[in-house]
Amino acid sequence: MTKYVETHRAIVAPWQCDQVGHLNMQFYAAAFSDSMFAMSARVGLGERGRQAQRMALPVVDFRLRFKREVFSGCAYYTEAVVTEVGARKILTHHRMIDAETGDVLAEADFVCVSMDMDKHETRPLPNDIAVAAKEFMKNGAAGAT
Repeated sequence: MTKYVETHRAIVAPWQCDQVGHLNMQFYAAAFSDSMFAMSARVGLGERGRQAQRMALPVVDFRLRFKREVFSGCAYYTEAVVTEVGARKILTHHRMIDAETGDVLAEADFVCVSMDMDKHETRPLPNDIAVAAKEFMKNGAAGAT
């Protein structure tokens, strides 16, 4: 069974909505971006980890699917799971969930590569990061309760 981990929580503000009253797509992307950063921290690449390792997991491919309309005042959370760990990449799946109803509002898939922050090129995932990402994939998150 896939074990998602909550990564972000928010309420849609009126100023985040477009001219027809729906959450504007830029804010879906922002919520899923926050979800990715929170997931990265769970595998050892929070701010301290990124600086210590001198690496990051930039998104090189992003797919967003809208499932239901989202309006101002909607309380939601995002959750994430690692779906694949490769030598130089991590694939993740994220869901935006209506906190009141439990309905899936949107889903996103990210392909992230292991990037050397100094050389700006891909590099192999450090072993500790790969192990933590595989643990996240298997059990929901390394050290999650």
